[in-house]
Amino acid sequence: MRGRRFTRLVLVTALVGLVALPGAAGGFAPFPQHRCGSFVRPAGESEGYEYPAYRITVYNSDGLACKLATEVIQAFWDPDDEPHHHGGRSEAESWYTTDRFPSWRCTQGAGGGSCRHKHKVAGYSVKVA
Repeated sequence: MRGRRFTRLVLVTALVGLVALPGAAGGFAPFPQHRCGSFVRPAGESEGYEYPAYRITVYNSDGLACKLATEVIQAFWDPDDEPHHHGGRSEAESWYTTDRFPSWRCTQGAGGGSCRHKHKVAGYSVKVA
């Protein structure tokens, strides 16, 4: 009896986790593998915090031109145009939009992130320059 209850709990937890994943119900697009190029975001200051220069490498999915992928990621990283926060308190619950590309949802994590619009994905990785 105890084994069955535990098995059901594990299965229900796994299903809830799958439903909670962004895009799990229809069309989760994997991180793009094609490298478009990179750009450097210069060192600066934001909200009293000094940050180093970053090299941001851009990736694109099929059907998305490198030029547009790079423009979307540059808009997200533009120090003069703060992205708009949506969602929850943690990064896992959050996404961002920019004034230049309001229909693109951008997320970030340790070392990279992506911006998505319908089935198109512009990904990026970040390293200290």
